[in-house]
Amino acid sequence: NGDEYFLDWIDFRSSGKEDLANYYGKILVKADVLSSFSPSCEDCYERKEFRLLSTYPNPFNGRVNFKFDIPAKSSAELKIFDLSGRLIYDQLILPGLSGTKQVFWNGSNTIGQSVSSGIYLYIFKSNEIINKGKISYIK
Repeated sequence: NGDEYFLDWIDFRSSGKEDLANYYGKILVKADVLSSFSPSCEDCYERKEFRLLSTYPNPFNGRVNFKFDIPAKSSAELKIFDLSGRLIYDQLILPGLSGTKQVFWNGSNTIGQSVSSGIYLYIFKSNEIINKGKISYIK
């Protein structure tokens, strides 16, 4: 859709066999920048660790926003699961400048199909910091 990219690769080494290959894929997204601080800014502070600020609206219909602070050159990962523990959505947020950023989930799975109404669990992590919670999707 212009905001997301799909990265896929083949790993011939991890199988241990010459004739076997492991295929991998990951959705990459660049977050909306709400504020950012340049290293040359004397009055600004550098964000030292990842912090999830808000998840809104919750419950949601259409899309839910995840607003977060992130240090420079750090990536983050958003995973959404249904109540049975199945991975519904997996997104990698690319590294950039530190600051306050925002990404959203529009109620679709990794292949773009709309999921059913219900309660979903999310894990939002960067480096060693993990934030978890639940969101309610109402169609």
